[in-house]
Amino acid sequence: LRIMYVAKLYSKMEKFYFPMQVDYRGRVYSVPSFVSPQSCDLGRSCLEFYKGVPINNEEDAMWLKIHGANVWGRKGTYEDRIAWIEQNTKEIITIADDPMTYKLWHDASEPWAFLAFCFEYASYKKEGYGFVSHLPCRMDASCNGVQILSLLLRDEKIGKLTNLVPGLPPQDVYQFIADKVNKTLHRSKNRQSLAGDWLKWGIDRKYTKKIVMTKPFGMNGFTSTLELENIFLKQIREGRSNPFSKSEYLEALLYLSTVINKQTNIVLENHMNLMRWIKAHVQQIKDTLKWTTPFGIEVQQHICDSVSVGIFSVLGMEKTTLNYRKEKENVDPVKQSKAVVSNYIHSIDASVVHFLACKSDYDVTTIHDCFATQSPNAPKMHKQLREIYKDIFTEDLLLKFKGELTEQSKLEAEDSFELGTLDVSALNDCRYMFS
Repeated sequence: LRIMYVAKLYSKMEKFYFPMQVDYRGRVYSVPSFVSPQSCDLGRSCLEFYKGVPINNEEDAMWLKIHGANVWGRKGTYEDRIAWIEQNTKEIITIADDPMTYKLWHDASEPWAFLAFCFEYASYKKEGYGFVSHLPCRMDASCNGVQILSLLLRDEKIGKLTNLVPGLPPQDVYQFIADKVNKTLHRSKNRQSLAGDWLKWGIDRKYTKKIVMTKPFGMNGFTSTLELENIFLKQIREGRSNPFSKSEYLEALLYLSTVINKQTNIVLENHMNLMRWIKAHVQQIKDTLKWTTPFGIEVQQHICDSVSVGIFSVLGMEKTTLNYRKEKENVDPVKQSKAVVSNYIHSIDASVVHFLACKSDYDVTTIHDCFATQSPNAPKMHKQLREIYKDIFTEDLLLKFKGELTEQSKLEAEDSFELGTLDVSALNDCRYMFS
């Protein structure tokens, strides 16, 4: 209701601007809530660029079609996605003409974004070349946290799985780990009934995506169990029968969480070792942690120790207790170490946003590692993003960061990470690094 209220209010205006703010890591956020480029599917799908750009040829229209396939949930090569849109043009135009009757768009991965695409694509097909497009067409990095760790380590094996090696069809690290999970369940089904139950249920990339994606940011067994439950219950609401009794339901989720986390840790072994090394050094730093981003911003991470304070009161013959946490002045090394990997990765992807803002002479919007512009400008943005990554990671950022940490921790840097064989200079040719 709040989204609809704000959308109706601002729809009366010819144009408006979003104030943005930058946090201490350099990450850029939209200040307003509800309707913004960084809102939920409905909130961001209400928006389009004020400036339109004409679609004059098939190349100009390419990313409009790719965007439509992406928000539907279609995977595969660009050619596959474009072909899927062209094969379904009749259905797309039908939806745009009467979305209240033809509700196929409800089945999309991002329903409101797909509906917005249907309106834009139908108008383009009716008007033809010369149609002025205002729709933000998005392109996402492939598992950006894992991508960045792979680039830091020059890890070619995981780099391949996150589309950092040229000349390959689009890779899917989430499905790769889902396949390993299914193999583990198959091997265990004769001695663990839950393994057989999950195998029959079917584990695909939906179950591994959030865990793998957020592993560099501290995803663990407990939090991943909650994520799995959300996916599982959504499928139950869509009509599937729950194969687990009440007594084994929680055990089943915990078991699956354990299997997925274990397989993820095995696949990302180098990344996990690097994360542990970083955390160990940060725990020895008793003061504000500092490092410099590729863009040149000095990050200062100062997460304080805290103490629980309770206030007791008796009102109306009832005892009331209010608790809050009061921060101390000194840093908490444990909290510092838990936050540092995610903050360091976020400071790098923030630098990408800053560099693109300096390079681009066209409209851009961003959700950190997801970027959008009008379809005719998208090929240029796609090229510039790969160039920015190549330029950033040509420098040995890991060596620089290790130097900053060891200087502050006063620890000997005896642990060393030998760089792998991933060719950073070839990132310009990685078509599916952003897709």
